[in-house]
Amino acid sequence: MSLRFEIDPSRFGLVDFDNNNRITKFYEKSQGPEEGYINGGVYVVRRDYLLHFGLPEKFSFEKDFLQKYYQTEEIYGMRCFSYFRDIGVPEDYQKAIDEFKRLIFY
Repeated sequence: MSLRFEIDPSRFGLVDFDNNNRITKFYEKSQGPEEGYINGGVYVVRRDYLLHFGLPEKFSFEKDFLQKYYQTEEIYGMRCFSYFRDIGVPEDYQKAIDEFKRLIFY
């Protein structure tokens, strides 16, 4: 799981992790500390690993898997310090579109 530090994480849930980067707690929006690491929404997971949990065809990866199994499974985070834009609200989605238009791809 990608982790991103936010000074004002009020619109995100926060994630705690130990010295080995293993996830130790999830906080819902506005329940955690005033600043901290958020779930950046990028994951690396083997498909066959997920299949043995018997999850339904449609499910929330965050709520139905991560928040349910982080205490019994070894789920780790990686702190990322590069570009991040949450596109979950229309204003930020438009900002992301505008920012990507200014990029030069080779």
